[in-house]
Amino acid sequence: MSDAPDLPAATEPRGAADDVSDGAWVTEAFDAPVDAEVAVATPRMGLLALAIDTLRRPNAAMRRLADHPGRRWVWPLGSLALLRLAIVLAQSKASQAYANAATQAAMAQQPGMDPEMAAQAAEMAGRFGVIGVVFGAVGAVVAVLVGALIVAAVLHFVGTVLGGQQGFAQVFTVTSWARLPLIVGALLQLAYALTGGFDPCPRGLSGLVCPDPASPGSASYWSPLLAQIEVWNLWYLLLLGLGVQAVSRVSRRKAVLAVAVVLLLSLSGGLAGTAIARFFAGFGS
Repeated sequence: MSDAPDLPAATEPRGAADDVSDGAWVTEAFDAPVDAEVAVATPRMGLLALAIDTLRRPNAAMRRLADHPGRRWVWPLGSLALLRLAIVLAQSKASQAYANAATQAAMAQQPGMDPEMAAQAAEMAGRFGVIGVVFGAVGAVVAVLVGALIVAAVLHFVGTVLGGQQGFAQVFTVTSWARLPLIVGALLQLAYALTGGFDPCPRGLSGLVCPDPASPGSASYWSPLLAQIEVWNLWYLLLLGLGVQAVSRVSRRKAVLAVAVVLLLSLSGGLAGTAIARFFAGFGS
């Protein structure tokens, strides 16, 4: 009979099996809620779903875009830039003919310029039409991208002043998707251009005060304002306000104020361009 004391039963050391079990529990405890949260927080984030929701249910779509911006600005801006480029190319011949006629009419009004000399001057100007088309095409693409950056920068600054805490990527993505109505308008304009149509003053109601091609100094100061009155542009401004409200978490009144600042800056730029055009037209006459 042994006098050795009874030793406690050996317990199995905490080994790899328990570690794996605990690790599996931790993974299950954390991964499942996160996956469920992501599934709930990111519904309908496909391009087609976002496009439909932006036009039909803009409040919900703008909130989703504000929460998950990523690089989703590429699709709307890229589409709009390509459409504007296609419009310029489709109207290249018509725009060159219009420019030649305007040049000939303007030259004919110069003192000492007979019709034959005016026609020769217009023909020489027409030889540089290809260069004008190239610059117009590049300018159409750059205008879309730079314009979107400027609008996003202004709204980001104004939103911060009004108490918002949004990031620039959020604002840029939301404002890019707010341009979907402009994409619809560009599609219709491209269809019109492909059928041979040409409008020298295509923006909004600016055609009511479209300047006389024979008188470059006849540009109206009403043109920038009338250019804003268009169903696609008004729709865009509405979506812009909803986007600001979603991304900056500000009141509706503050969102309207932010969009009003963008609109006033756009009108100011248009008025400045009109004033410069009238100045140089008067200087050359």
